[in-house]
Amino acid sequence: MALDPDVVRKHMPREFYSRFVEQGLRPDGRAVTAYRKLRVTRGVVNSALGSSACRLGKSYYIAGVRAVLQAPDPSSPCRGTIAFDVNFSPFCSSAFRDHRSTSQISSFVTSSLAAIFESPQVMDLTELCVKPGELAWCLEVSVECVEYDGSGLDAVVLAVTSALEDVRLPPIYDPSANDNQGRSSATCLHLGVRPVAITLVKFDDNVWLVDPTESDQQVGASLTVCFIGTERMFFCLGGMSGGLEGPGFQRMLQMASKLQVDVRKLAYG
Repeated sequence: MALDPDVVRKHMPREFYSRFVEQGLRPDGRAVTAYRKLRVTRGVVNSALGSSACRLGKSYYIAGVRAVLQAPDPSSPCRGTIAFDVNFSPFCSSAFRDHRSTSQISSFVTSSLAAIFESPQVMDLTELCVKPGELAWCLEVSVECVEYDGSGLDAVVLAVTSALEDVRLPPIYDPSANDNQGRSSATCLHLGVRPVAITLVKFDDNVWLVDPTESDQQVGASLTVCFIGTERMFFCLGGMSGGLEGPGFQRMLQMASKLQVDVRKLAYG
């Protein structure tokens, strides 16, 4: 007696996927190497200094930036700071009805963003310094997941990058200076490079699913490669069997490297 395909998909996802992967496809008909439709829009939150929305397939994120002036850290008197708050609510996916799962992915994405955007190649935090040792900007970046369907870090990185580039820091008035010199003009943030994250799911040593959906992520461990200029960062939520080595891994890196070029064109033109 043949098993119901829905039962196989739920309880034996790898077996269900195998018949499609053998043909280079996924159950939804998308090729294993294909990226979903991508759209990035700036200026979506009027109350933020900078904002952006990113839709990747069914996934949808909104990022907003506010800036506050504060005393810099005594250990870094000439540097500003950037902080992230990422929210995955139960409304964006039933997977986040469990507090533990929500906390895990929020912490993962938050710490990944900090590592990416604090890279000297991406942001020079000394540009946020207003008066050394006395005053510096703190950028507070809030990210809300409106709809979740896998590849979280890919869309979040694009949304945050575009939101930061949308920021106009307000002018600052220094009463101790002369009238003509005491007021600064509004300034834009400058990013050294635009980071691009590519997430893949390892189905086996030779097959990686590009831009995985939430369903795709059930069949293997997810790995995100973030391209930052000449640097690459790797982020993995959960274990990765076989480690980051071998010919299959090298082929995946080559594929991700080519793909990130296409993603840049789609996101930024």
